[in-house]
Amino acid sequence: MRALAIVASMGIAAVAQAQPSTFRDPTTGLELSLAVPGATTCVVRPRALRADPSSCEGLDLEAMSAKLGPTVHLAQVVRFPDWSFVLTISGEAIHEEAPMSREEGRALVSSIVGARAAGGVYRAESAEPEFLVSRGLQVLRFALLPSTDQPRAGATLMYLLVGKGSMAMVSFIGTSAELSRIKQAATGIIAGVAMPAGRDAVAWPESRAEAVRPAFTSAISGLVGSVLSLAVMCGAGVFAYRRIRRDRAAKQPPPSLGPKA
Repeated sequence: MRALAIVASMGIAAVAQAQPSTFRDPTTGLELSLAVPGATTCVVRPRALRADPSSCEGLDLEAMSAKLGPTVHLAQVVRFPDWSFVLTISGEAIHEEAPMSREEGRALVSSIVGARAAGGVYRAESAEPEFLVSRGLQVLRFALLPSTDQPRAGATLMYLLVGKGSMAMVSFIGTSAELSRIKQAATGIIAGVAMPAGRDAVAWPESRAEAVRPAFTSAISGLVGSVLSLAVMCGAGVFAYRRIRRDRAAKQPPPSLGPKA
């Protein structure tokens, strides 16, 4: 009986250690699990959440971290056997009680896309962003694709979450060829996000009597800027990682066919 108790306690301890880490953003209160089913993850920021150095093989973490602005509170590389993406979370406090309107959402996305399109790097996937509501949060979803002049720039799927006294930008960065798989993975990750909801964030009103609020404009500009700078580098990084895997596979000896008869 004592031996069984010891084995059971060891099993419980092993399960406790195997439980995925959880990230909590102190600015917005956003929480999510760092584990992604079927993938390995490498945390770029914060350093305290880097658990397994082997999961970061082939990545220049310092160079990636240098591309992140101060509003990026989490950045991690998510690797599946044959593809990968980067997940980032940025957060800002806001002092607004009223919900964001569709008119504001369109104007903000247009300004983001317009500023980036002027540099010849990005174009919008769709002329109209998606206006969603999840767990009392307003969710604005849109995607930026690389222009034909920058084929290796990363495609970026963005979720703007507007909650109580804060907003968070959750970004998924990969390549345009993998955008459909990124969207599928992102849907599951966003479904697991917890964040304090806004009091009135139950719908998207079409418009407001006031002009677009400076608080939203300045906050989102800060959230988006460094994410897209990282996207350009990550797009090239995906190609580099694939080359590492390809070269490693090429060095493997061919399988033995056994002794000849």
